[in-house]
Amino acid sequence: MAPWVPVLLLSFYLPCAWTTKICAFNAQHFGVNKVAKNHILDIMVKIIQRCDICLLQEVQDPKGLALSQLLRSLNRAHVRDVFMAVSSPSLGRKSYMEQYVFVYR
Repeated sequence: MAPWVPVLLLSFYLPCAWTTKICAFNAQHFGVNKVAKNHILDIMVKIIQRCDICLLQEVQDPKGLALSQLLRSLNRAHVRDVFMAVSSPSLGRKSYMEQYVFVYR
């Protein structure tokens, strides 16, 4: 028997172990001003913690200060998993630069 067959058979018996929730969220000018508003930060945490991988669009945070605060809030609210992030370099015109950020657990 091929070595991958038992893994394939096991995957049919454990479907919940193989699910991954992926979402995308347009944060609309997400930066330090937006993260300073606690009610907005709480809503974003509730949305992102539902997903295993979340793409944030329109992030305007070249120093990473807002993203650090978001990750702290996510990890404080969800102690079972650790959320981390990776972001693109700033993209766009000089007058309007934005980043794309993947938040994952």
